[in-house]
Amino acid sequence: MAQIGTMHHFAIFISDMQRSEKFYASILENLGYAQGQRTKDESIPGHMPDVEDSFIIWTGSGGAISICSANPNLPNKSHDMYSPGLHHIAMAAGSREQVDDFAEHLKKIGAGVFLGNPFCSLLNPVVTSQ
Repeated sequence: MAQIGTMHHFAIFISDMQRSEKFYASILENLGYAQGQRTKDESIPGHMPDVEDSFIIWTGSGGAISICSANPNLPNKSHDMYSPGLHHIAMAAGSREQVDDFAEHLKKIGAGVFLGNPFCSLLNPVVTSQ
């Protein structure tokens, strides 16, 4: 039985499924998540009939993470991390070496990495897509 308050899943709406799948698969599989369900979710507002998969989920010890195709008809095409809404998600690491290895992996796949601000621990690099 799950402990109340633990994360079950979170979903990220994306603008380009093919590009985003490669990016998130590389990150999540490096963290021990396994890709599972791929589906065309016609219940998502703005569902795109010409997209093969509109929903992909990865599962791991920290719950589940999914990417979903965003509604292309909405005016907001990008997200600014300092606008209202999600700012970041932090994942735990057992050592500084794990953090450094993961940061190197992120750089190899073209993800931007920065160490945050004075309120953030240096053990928590932040991922930004480029």
